[in-house]
Amino acid sequence: MRSLREERILVTGATGFIGRHLVEKLHSEGTEVYALVRRRMQRSEIQASFPSTSGILYGDITDYSEMVNAFKQGEISIVIHLAATVEGPETRASRRTYFKTNVDGTLNVCKACLASGVKRLIHLSTVAVHGPADAGELIDESCPYAPTTDYETSKAIADRLVLDFAKKGLCTTVLRPTLVYGYRLSPVFKWLFRYVGARFVPVLGDGLALKHFVHINDLLECISLAIDHGPSGKAYIVADETPVTVDSLLLCIASILNRDATLIHIPVPRHLLSTLSRHIPGRLAYPMSWFLNCRAYRTDLARRELGYCPKVELRKGLEELLNTRRASWNPVCNVLV
Repeated sequence: MRSLREERILVTGATGFIGRHLVEKLHSEGTEVYALVRRRMQRSEIQASFPSTSGILYGDITDYSEMVNAFKQGEISIVIHLAATVEGPETRASRRTYFKTNVDGTLNVCKACLASGVKRLIHLSTVAVHGPADAGELIDESCPYAPTTDYETSKAIADRLVLDFAKKGLCTTVLRPTLVYGYRLSPVFKWLFRYVGARFVPVLGDGLALKHFVHINDLLECISLAIDHGPSGKAYIVADETPVTVDSLLLCIASILNRDATLIHIPVPRHLLSTLSRHIPGRLAYPMSWFLNCRAYRTDLARRELGYCPKVELRKGLEELLNTRRASWNPVCNVLV
């Protein structure tokens, strides 16, 4: 097998949180790595975003011809596809937008890989394609697709699409990470750090729903393992060592912030969630589902076949995250901004 130093790697979604760290990591390891950016991105913004990269290639994943041109221009041998429209506590796109980027865009990337002679495609999916778990259940790769939102549905279709391209001769590996954190406050953790800022913290449900995370360093290492020897046509869940309950997570954050928080549970049966979520605004629907849905996973397959071994424990990762954000502490409202 060729060394990564002999490959030319392109990263879509390179301007995102994961993409920037991945480009930096690969470049520091001596890999020839290119960042895919849209043409409307300003030169100053590009230079600030990518101080360490082998080069910039221009293109939009929703334009097939631009993908072919970028892959051929860079003589790319490996594509790591991160670009996607996502959802979170403060963001929710239209169904059309999710499908245009996540489904049509991924199809363009796959087709362009075949047309350009790209040897391997690593696709970053999400564990959300499996939907929420039953109480106490740990989801693994054998569980069916069970998306519950437009975003999850679009990612599930893209996930299946990439795996199907393995049958057409493209070497594809899919990674399904849990919620990624580290180095900067993601929208979810920004929301959680603010939420725990009060003396009394309301919690929908019993607080026992399981949540699972993965530190950016562990995800980047798993991506490297997939590049090196990921089997074609296989998908792998990527998560840290163990899931935590909502209560445990909130109390952990409160402890890190030196807060004496009291959790106040508000009984809401989980079976009412799907009914209620259809009648409330998107910005309220996400927090409600977050509190009540169980999202916990097994990583046995990635450990066994890729050699994946997460190293960052959640509390340590959150403490490091807080330390990197001290400069953004707002003394007026006493929360991270």
